[in-house]
Amino acid sequence: MDSCVEEMLDSYIGEGLGGVRVVGICGMGGMGKTTLAREIYRRISSKFEARSFIANIREETKNQGLVSLQKQLLSKILMESEINIWDVCEGINVIRNTLCNKNVFIILDDVDGDEQLEALAGKHDWFGPGSRIIVTSRDSHLLIRCGVDYIYIAKELNNDDALQLFSWKAFHKPHPEENYVNLSMDFVNYAKGLPLALKVLGSSLFAKRSNEWKSALYKLKKEEPNRKFLDILQIGFDGLTNLQKGLFLDIACFFKGENKDCKRDILESFCCSLDYDIGVLMDKSLITIDDYGTLWMHDLLQVMGQEIVRRESPKEPGGRSRLWIYDDVIHVLKNNSILDALKLMDLSDSQCLIEIPDLSGALKLKQLILRHCTRLYKIHTSLGDLKQLIQLDLNGCKCLEILPHKISLEALEIFDLGGCSRLKKFPEIVGNMLHLLKLCLSETAIKDLPLSMEHLTGLIKLDLRDYKNLSSLSNGCCCSKSLEILTLSGCSKLDTLPKNLGNIEGLEELDLSGTAITRLPLSVVHLKNLKRCYNPNRFTYLTIPRSEIPNWFRHQNVGASVNLQVPSHLLFSSKFMGIAVCIVYIFRQHHPLHQLHIHHFRGTICTHSLLCSVEANGFRYSPVWLPLMEEFGKIELYHLWLEYFPYKAHFERHHKEELDANEFTQIKVTFESFGPGLEVTKCGAHLIFEQDIKDLNQTKPGSSSCSITPYYEDDDLGDSEKDTKIKECRDDEATHPEWTKHPNLIEN
Repeated sequence: MDSCVEEMLDSYIGEGLGGVRVVGICGMGGMGKTTLAREIYRRISSKFEARSFIANIREETKNQGLVSLQKQLLSKILMESEINIWDVCEGINVIRNTLCNKNVFIILDDVDGDEQLEALAGKHDWFGPGSRIIVTSRDSHLLIRCGVDYIYIAKELNNDDALQLFSWKAFHKPHPEENYVNLSMDFVNYAKGLPLALKVLGSSLFAKRSNEWKSALYKLKKEEPNRKFLDILQIGFDGLTNLQKGLFLDIACFFKGENKDCKRDILESFCCSLDYDIGVLMDKSLITIDDYGTLWMHDLLQVMGQEIVRRESPKEPGGRSRLWIYDDVIHVLKNNSILDALKLMDLSDSQCLIEIPDLSGALKLKQLILRHCTRLYKIHTSLGDLKQLIQLDLNGCKCLEILPHKISLEALEIFDLGGCSRLKKFPEIVGNMLHLLKLCLSETAIKDLPLSMEHLTGLIKLDLRDYKNLSSLSNGCCCSKSLEILTLSGCSKLDTLPKNLGNIEGLEELDLSGTAITRLPLSVVHLKNLKRCYNPNRFTYLTIPRSEIPNWFRHQNVGASVNLQVPSHLLFSSKFMGIAVCIVYIFRQHHPLHQLHIHHFRGTICTHSLLCSVEANGFRYSPVWLPLMEEFGKIELYHLWLEYFPYKAHFERHHKEELDANEFTQIKVTFESFGPGLEVTKCGAHLIFEQDIKDLNQTKPGSSSCSITPYYEDDDLGDSEKDTKIKECRDDEATHPEWTKHPNLIEN
């Protein structure tokens, strides 16, 4: 490798010379073109004003398109995450105008089409003096046509370099063990100087005994003299466990170029130790994962994997374990072939697919993925009886109207109907589907959910986002005690929640934004695990069982009032949004209902109530009431009430002249309780600024490592004043709330 790099640097790259130079690296697959380019990039890229390595261009062009590659090129050079380009022509103009005066070093890896170079490095004058562009390709004629200045032909490694590369993989050092020298040379001779073959063979023999080496060598020798290169690569595959072999074949057939974490659910349904087994495949040089978590493998290894699957049934696709070629799938479906071996079928984005016929022969089918098949309207009733089906993904099938009337999918774990906008009826669930973990019905036209939803007792995530026809939830939806996430955002007709909502003991996140709900049912007190409630626009409070004020409340006090001293000008800053307040309260005494005075408050029956008022320099703003029933407090727990005062709805009504902008404003938050036995024990307040919301939007919900620094109201204080205030705060009060548009979020 060193000699190849030195030759490139001395005779082709022309370091330090003026002008723009485009250099091609050409050779067959497996020759180490990308490895050579990466090593050159590592050595000299820092000497340039800007740099970019664009990998897997052939594959990325198929999957993402040329515009995505143009954005990637500019993003890496300019160090900007957002690049606005709408078409290839615009991208060409942006690249030319942006880079024409910059000294850049760019590597374009695995180019196989003229249009790719024309879109990314069409002419020399796109780049500033001294720029260097390296293009790797298997097609020398392409490089000549596109005006490359110099072409380096990648050669097979000589015996010394080949033995060194093999030894690094087989022994983790540059030379073989003493007793393995002759065996190593035998394998090196079989690889014929091809770097990919040397890597795979060496990795497959690492830490193996000599008898295992001899067995592998015998297997190579018994192949026909004109054996294919793929047979050499298969030595690495043969050393895997069955689960690891299946994972490799899944990546080869379906998931090359996909993000590992985005496909984790699918991969884990076949491979229970996913991260470990992916590590094994990487150790054996069979796959790589880039900085973005994308799964990659050399295309020759992909061909080998697909060939292994094809050999399962050379003449009849229906006898293969995986189907990924559209024509093969159509052949199988049209001819109702026996599908005994089929485990995974992925027909995503098949625009000609209209109907899925009888699948009763696919008894071992575990994954059926039909994402964005936009003309698919009907699925055969046999689907409902696939006992081994783990994932059914119909997301984005916007013409789908007909599903089986009944389903009994005992093994199903993931069911995604999101975006099936014409689907009006959800199937009846026959028997217990205990394994279903995730159900997505977002953006569907389903009118009513069946009572049989109560059979989904293992459900963890239910997504009903933008379910426009949903006006009520059946009690059956609240039968899964294991449900952790319930998303109802955008269900604009939904105005009430089931009274048995409290049965969902495991509920942690409830999203009600964009609904017509104005209150939670009394049974919410049972939701002891509830951490986040995203509330709709008309619903600005939350009450849950909790005995402590959340740590992020900057100002806390024992009792029923808390005082804040704030620089007045901050209250009129465009960054100021409002005040969050909260209290802990408890029913100290309980009374029979007939002994209590029953009130009617805005259509709500109550026996007790709490009032929250905010004063600024003696001016009192409109108070907020919380009506309560003593039944609500029969469970002897402390409860937390959290309320939000938006700035525009409260403080902006008070004239600025009445608050001296050069002085501090004294804000007092007071809570009053009405009704026997109701007591306020603690209270807190926190000013909310625009930056708090921005920080939240950049923080994934559920992150336990949130370290957002809030915009505090004393940021504009003098140093001495600020030091005094900081000393008054506990250390744990500086943590930041994970806030929402209406900051009604509870989290300790």
